[in-house]
Amino acid sequence: MDDRLEDMMRDIGQDSFKRAHVYDSLYNDKDTPLYPGCTNFTRLSAVLKLFYLKAINGGTDKSFTELLELLTKMLPEGNVFPSRYYEVKKIFCPMGLEYEKIHACPNGCILYRKENVNYNHCPKCKASRYKKIHGESSDDEEVKKGPPVKVHAKERKCDGQIRHVADSLQWKKIDSLFPNFGKESRNLRLGLSTDGMNLFGLVGGRVDVFDAQSSEQFNMHAMLFCTINDFPAYGNLFGYKVKGHKACPICEKDTCFHQQENGNKIFYLGHRKFLNRYHPYRRLQKAFNREQEHDVASKTLIGEEVYQRQQDITAIFGKYQKRPIVKNIWKKRSVFFDLPYWSSLEVTRRICLLPATLCLKKEKTSFCECLESIIVPHGHSSNVKRLVSAIDLKLVGLKSHDCHVLMQKLLQVAICGILPNNVRKTITRLCLFFNAICCKAIDPLELDDLENEAAVILCQLEIFFPPSFFDIMIHLIVHLVRDISYMVQFFYGGCIK
Repeated sequence: MDDRLEDMMRDIGQDSFKRAHVYDSLYNDKDTPLYPGCTNFTRLSAVLKLFYLKAINGGTDKSFTELLELLTKMLPEGNVFPSRYYEVKKIFCPMGLEYEKIHACPNGCILYRKENVNYNHCPKCKASRYKKIHGESSDDEEVKKGPPVKVHAKERKCDGQIRHVADSLQWKKIDSLFPNFGKESRNLRLGLSTDGMNLFGLVGGRVDVFDAQSSEQFNMHAMLFCTINDFPAYGNLFGYKVKGHKACPICEKDTCFHQQENGNKIFYLGHRKFLNRYHPYRRLQKAFNREQEHDVASKTLIGEEVYQRQQDITAIFGKYQKRPIVKNIWKKRSVFFDLPYWSSLEVTRRICLLPATLCLKKEKTSFCECLESIIVPHGHSSNVKRLVSAIDLKLVGLKSHDCHVLMQKLLQVAICGILPNNVRKTITRLCLFFNAICCKAIDPLELDDLENEAAVILCQLEIFFPPSFFDIMIHLIVHLVRDISYMVQFFYGGCIK
């Protein structure tokens, strides 16, 4: 098959072929048979033909990748056919087939290309091509949309609702403690995800940065605002023992735990102490532990108190080293307290709640069949049918976003008709609670009601579910609303599977 490589070279231009290895790689693909003994197609001609079919038929990148994988298996052994769309793009990039961003009128009138490329307004509807920054632009002066580094200072909607992390109490406290840092809206407040990166080199000093939007140079400072991690990683980062009798880092010594008499299973009950003092659940006895509840939840430790508790801890590493006789729930001093401001923060972590196990007994089959029949819009979540294991009757391969969709949308549908009404209403109530705290805007006046709602739901779960259901992940739900008031956003990976 004629690849017409010489024609392509002439159309693309000689400058493109002056780049290293471009000429050699294209010629190698042109002369390389698709598989040993193939005379009809080379590697380049086969890829060009398939890509042409993808373009004229509007095929998606995903379907094209699946087709490549299938053809690679169908071709004889020793073929050089690319198995991924990424490899195809590596062949085409030297030929100038990259993507190009083209601006469009917000009303769909024109594309800003060819004769319209230099326009700042749509010639038909007069709509602006660029987004205006309020307070810095006039009707005659258009400002291109720059990086969102100052969105919290310029474009954030301030109506008393909690919408952005800048609305949080912790953000405002930092501004009051470090006014020079807070005045410069371009300074960075970083969230550290535990992937091995080290931010201390940036946090400890300053960097000279040029702001292209305002055409000025300034000193950018950065601080570590919080960490984002799952619960086991929290124990490694902050030196807290996240297993055992005092596994809750917020309740700490006042964690209400129970241990099986003939086993090592530890479960965490006693959520009635988080209720309002005169809530009727406090007087119930048979539904709980046959006693009335008179205790109240302990006061949460602030950063300075945690710092004092870790001050004198000496970590001893190694399996054969002698451990101190007196046990401590803090196993080491966190390195984050070397930061001068860390003890001033109220909440220093956003914990991703890991899945806990909910045994549905005979109803598992109906539950899985219902999930298998659900079809969600494209891009809404993963294909739910692929997440269901009909043989093992469980969900596998759940990502964090899939757990969000399951908890907020699908779970309350899947349990209809397979659980008693009182149990189903409680789980539905839990789903609605997660919907409320994941809204884009939260009324600060409703936080107290949401916090009490979390305690009520956990108390109802204590009535209907066995004690073994209440691991530490279920217990942490009661503290989510407090984290929202300080941090606004949090991350969780679902609570039920």
